[in-house]
Amino acid sequence: MVDLLVIGGLGVDVRVRVPALPLPAADSHTVEPIELRIGNTGAGVALAARALGLRVRVVDTLGADVPGDLVRMALARAGVPAVLAEDRGGTRRSVSLVDPGGRRTSLYDPRPWRGGTPFAPTELAGLVRDARHVHISIMDWTLPLLPAVRAAMPAGVALSTDLHDWDGTNAYHRPFADIADLLLVSGVR
Repeated sequence: MVDLLVIGGLGVDVRVRVPALPLPAADSHTVEPIELRIGNTGAGVALAARALGLRVRVVDTLGADVPGDLVRMALARAGVPAVLAEDRGGTRRSVSLVDPGGRRTSLYDPRPWRGGTPFAPTELAGLVRDARHVHISIMDWTLPLLPAVRAAMPAGVALSTDLHDWDGTNAYHRPFADIADLLLVSGVR
């Protein structure tokens, strides 16, 4: 049994601290040291929950590449077990430009999933039944598995998702909003 199962949302994040957003037009800007680290929404949820002492497991796809290795090492260091499928498209990446006030703009490379679902519905259902809470990220590969996830949820177990800066109308986000018990959104819109 785990306290939290995080489905999807692993990747690497290149964080660049910038003097202001938007950046002034220029060929180049000198910035503080640039950080390469585990990132994306699922990683943030999993690592924060683990830091609070929760038992966490993640399920996702990662590339057989250097960014994927960075994610695997970070999860292992944090003591977060992972059920992973290889993504032939590579590990998801983002670049986050962060101003001194903490406001950010992210440039996201989703590495769209190609092929059938990376996990069988029965495999995912078994992991869901072993969790006290499930958080599902808005990954393309998770979309066709939403009915299987919901059907496997034991009574009293809640499902959350992070819709980021959803405007309430974007059709891609709607199935995630409809299935979740708890919606997380940013204050941008």
